Amino acid sequence: MKKEKTIRIVIIVLMLLVLLALHILGPSYFAPNSIFINSFLVDILLPCYLFLLLTFNLYSLPQSFVKYKKQLKITFAIGVFLIGFIVETLQYFGVPILGSTFDILDYPMYFLGTLFGVGIDIFILRISKKYQVH
Repeated sequence: MKKEKTIRIVIIVLMLLVLLALHILGPSYFAPNSIFINSFLVDILLPCYLFLLLTFNLYSLPQSFVKYKKQLKITFAIGVFLIGFIVETLQYFGVPILGSTFDILDYPMYFLGTLFGVGIDIFILRISKKYQVH
Protein backbone atom coordinates (compact mmCIF):
# COMPACT_ATOMS: atom_id res chain seq x y z
CA MET A 1 0.00 0.00 0.00
CA LYS A 2 2.93 2.32 0.58
CA LYS A 3 3.93 1.95 -3.08
CA GLU A 4 0.37 2.90 -4.13
CA LYS A 5 0.44 5.98 -1.90
CA THR A 6 3.78 7.09 -3.35
CA ILE A 7 2.58 6.65 -6.94
CA ARG A 8 -0.62 8.58 -6.13
CA ILE A 9 1.33 11.45 -4.57
CA VAL A 10 3.64 11.73 -7.59
CA ILE A 11 0.73 11.72 -10.06
CA ILE A 12 -1.33 14.21 -8.02
CA VAL A 13 1.62 16.62 -7.66
CA LEU A 14 2.45 16.38 -11.38
CA MET A 15 -1.17 17.05 -12.33
CA LEU A 16 -1.30 19.99 -9.94
CA LEU A 17 1.81 21.48 -11.54
CA VAL A 18 0.33 21.06 -15.02
CA LEU A 19 -2.95 22.65 -13.92
CA LEU A 20 -1.09 25.56 -12.32
CA ALA A 21 0.97 26.07 -15.47
CA LEU A 22 -2.17 26.03 -17.62
CA HIS A 23 -3.88 28.47 -15.28
CA ILE A 24 -0.91 30.84 -15.22
CA LEU A 25 -0.40 30.71 -18.99
CA GLY A 26 -4.11 30.79 -19.68
CA PRO A 27 -5.17 32.72 -22.76
CA SER A 28 -1.65 34.00 -23.33
CA TYR A 29 -0.60 30.54 -24.56
CA PHE A 30 -0.56 30.47 -28.35
CA ALA A 31 0.54 27.37 -30.20
CA PRO A 32 -0.87 25.00 -32.81
CA ASN A 33 -3.08 23.31 -30.19
CA SER A 34 -3.87 26.41 -28.15
CA ILE A 35 -7.64 26.21 -28.72
CA PHE A 36 -7.75 22.68 -27.31
CA ILE A 37 -5.39 23.51 -24.45
CA ASN A 38 -7.12 26.75 -23.45
CA SER A 39 -10.66 25.48 -23.92
CA PHE A 40 -10.72 21.80 -23.10
CA LEU A 41 -7.57 20.45 -21.46
CA VAL A 42 -8.33 22.04 -18.09
CA ASP A 43 -11.90 20.72 -18.32
CA ILE A 44 -10.44 17.23 -18.69
CA LEU A 45 -7.70 17.54 -16.08
CA LEU A 46 -9.74 19.13 -13.28
CA PRO A 47 -12.24 16.27 -12.87
CA CYS A 48 -9.39 13.78 -13.17
CA TYR A 49 -7.44 15.59 -10.47
CA LEU A 50 -10.49 15.91 -8.22
CA PHE A 51 -11.27 12.19 -8.51
CA LEU A 52 -7.68 11.24 -7.66
CA LEU A 53 -7.70 13.63 -4.73
CA LEU A 54 -10.97 12.21 -3.39
CA THR A 55 -9.75 8.62 -3.67
CA PHE A 56 -6.31 9.36 -2.21
CA ASN A 57 -6.97 8.01 1.27
CA LEU A 58 -9.22 5.09 0.37
CA TYR A 59 -6.25 2.75 0.74
CA SER A 60 -6.12 3.52 4.46
CA LEU A 61 -9.77 2.83 5.23
CA PRO A 62 -10.51 0.66 8.26
CA GLN A 63 -10.86 -3.01 7.41
CA SER A 64 -14.66 -2.83 7.84
CA PHE A 65 -14.89 -0.38 4.90
CA VAL A 66 -12.53 -2.20 2.52
CA LYS A 67 -15.41 -4.11 0.95
CA TYR A 68 -17.04 -0.77 0.03
CA LYS A 69 -13.98 0.72 -1.68
CA LYS A 70 -15.29 -0.01 -5.19
CA GLN A 71 -18.71 1.52 -4.42
CA LEU A 72 -17.03 4.60 -2.93
CA LYS A 73 -14.94 5.08 -6.08
CA ILE A 74 -18.03 4.79 -8.26
CA THR A 75 -19.82 7.31 -6.03
CA PHE A 76 -16.85 9.69 -6.22
CA ALA A 77 -16.70 9.37 -10.02
CA ILE A 78 -20.40 10.16 -10.36
CA GLY A 79 -20.05 13.04 -7.88
CA VAL A 80 -17.08 14.55 -9.72
CA PHE A 81 -18.95 14.48 -13.03
CA LEU A 82 -22.05 15.97 -11.41
CA ILE A 83 -20.01 18.82 -9.95
CA GLY A 84 -18.76 19.71 -13.44
CA PHE A 85 -22.26 19.27 -14.87
CA ILE A 86 -23.79 21.57 -12.24
CA VAL A 87 -21.07 24.21 -12.64
CA GLU A 88 -21.49 24.27 -16.42
CA THR A 89 -25.28 24.38 -16.16
CA LEU A 90 -25.06 27.31 -13.74
CA GLN A 91 -22.81 29.09 -16.23
CA TYR A 92 -25.52 28.59 -18.85
CA PHE A 93 -27.94 30.46 -16.57
CA GLY A 94 -25.42 33.27 -16.03
CA VAL A 95 -24.02 32.23 -12.64
CA PRO A 96 -20.23 32.61 -12.90
CA ILE A 97 -18.88 29.70 -10.85
CA LEU A 98 -15.34 28.57 -11.77
CA GLY A 99 -15.68 30.48 -15.01
CA SER A 100 -18.29 32.49 -16.80
CA THR A 101 -18.45 31.04 -20.30
CA PHE A 102 -20.89 28.24 -21.06
CA ASP A 103 -19.75 25.69 -23.63
CA ILE A 104 -21.81 22.61 -24.40
CA LEU A 105 -18.60 20.72 -25.23
CA ASP A 106 -17.49 21.04 -21.60
CA TYR A 107 -19.95 18.31 -20.60
CA PRO A 108 -18.16 15.56 -22.54
CA MET A 109 -14.81 16.96 -21.39
CA TYR A 110 -15.88 16.56 -17.74
CA PHE A 111 -17.00 13.02 -18.54
CA LEU A 112 -13.67 12.24 -20.25
CA GLY A 113 -11.77 13.74 -17.33
CA THR A 114 -13.68 11.60 -14.87
CA LEU A 115 -13.01 8.48 -16.97
CA PHE A 116 -9.36 9.49 -17.21
CA GLY A 117 -9.20 9.72 -13.40
CA VAL A 118 -10.79 6.27 -13.03
CA GLY A 119 -8.31 4.93 -15.60
CA ILE A 120 -5.35 6.39 -13.74
CA ASP A 121 -6.71 4.93 -10.50
CA ILE A 122 -6.91 1.46 -12.11
CA PHE A 123 -3.39 1.92 -13.53
CA ILE A 124 -2.01 2.87 -10.11
CA LEU A 125 -3.59 -0.19 -8.52
CA ARG A 126 -2.14 -2.50 -11.18
CA ILE A 127 1.33 -0.97 -10.98
CA SER A 128 1.42 -1.06 -7.18
CA LYS A 129 0.27 -4.71 -7.13
CA LYS A 130 2.74 -5.69 -9.82
CA TYR A 131 5.73 -4.33 -7.90
CA GLN A 132 4.52 -5.30 -4.45
CA VAL A 133 7.10 -6.97 -2.23
CA HIS A 134 5.84 -10.34 -0.99
